[in-house]
Order: sequence, then structure tokens, then C-alpha cells
Amino acid sequence: FELVNGNVYSAVAGVMYGTMRTMCLGMMTVYLFYKIAKATYSGTGKQIAELKDGVTTLALSVVLVFVTPNIIEIMLYARDVLLYQQMDIIREMGGTPSITGNMWAAYDANPTIVNAAMCIGACFLTVYFGASYVGLAVGMTVLFSIFPLCAVVAQYDKKLLSNFYKEMLGSAITPCVDCLLLTIPCLMGRYLTSLYIVEFLTCC
Repeated sequence: FELVNGNVYSAVAGVMYGTMRTMCLGMMTVYLFYKIAKATYSGTGKQIAELKDGVTTLALSVVLVFVTPNIIEIMLYARDVLLYQQMDIIREMGGTPSITGNMWAAYDANPTIVNAAMCIGACFLTVYFGASYVGLAVGMTVLFSIFPLCAVVAQYDKKLLSNFYKEMLGSAITPCVDCLLLTIPCLMGRYLTSLYIVEFLTCC
């Protein structure tokens, strides 16, 4: 999932986000007039305080509705930079960005049964990651698309916005974490040839 031209997920998310933003801005406007009418009719200090709090939260939500795509874009850019840094480190250690390539390199360097099993497992792991990352991209598409609705509901649930950004950040850095964890068994198979059991358990 990336907010760039030609990406199917971002194209769908962009259209949905624009539609949801228009709808939710209308809902926020109705909500604001409701708060003003309620405070005007009752005129109590409590209602006026609620109006002030509601206007502040509403203003924050409106700003976030417009700047969140930029925030997500910066987040994804930082993820890509981190991934490229990890790939450079792997190359400097003699590996490749490919899972199967690293496993085969470990096997070529040390043709053991454990490394052979890891090579076979890498083939299945590639299919698994392909399916899981499609699901991850779809999930991020849905999350991004419904953010304007989250901004509206945040008028009642203050924690919703922070939960949204935590979820998006967790989804964005998943490839970085996977890359880091997969580097461990690859390097163990390449350089720690005597630790067969530890290497196998680490890969599992």
C-alpha cells in the first residue's frame, strides 16, 4: 500500500477517502449546528463548556481529515527508507533482499540438512508472505478510506484517532519487522554452521 500513481490500492483508497471526506464534513457541520443550537437554547454553563470542547475537537478533526493523507505518505516514505537501509545492510553482509536467495546462499555456503529444510520452507514462506501482504494492503486500504468517519466518531470517542494512527503505523512497519526477523536465521545459516538446532528453532 503506497499513495503513489499506479498503485491499485491507493487509487481505490483515494476515491473512497474523497467520498467519505465530503460526507463526513457535512456530518460535522450538522453536528456543529446541533451543538450551537443546544447551547443557545439551554444557555447553561455546562452546555457552553460542552460547545467549546466540541468546537475544539471538531476543528482538530477537520484539520486531520485534510492532513492525514500527508501524514500517511510521510509514514510510508519513512518505511521505504528503513526497508532500503535494511536491504543495504543485508547486501553488505553478503546476502540479498530475496528470502529464497538468502536461504539458498546459506545452503551453498554450508550444505547442511537444516539449511536444505530452510530452503524448502522459504518457498512456502514466499507464498505465505504474498497472501499475507495482499491482506495487509487491503486492510490498510480500508483503514485509510474510513478515516473521515473515524474523525466524526472521534467527537464521542477521543481514543479513536490515536488507535487509528497506531493501527496504520503497525501495518506500515510490518515489512520492516519481517525483514529484520528473517535476517536472523539467514545469517545464522551462513555464519554459525555448528548451531543447527538453534538455527532451525529460530527459523521456525
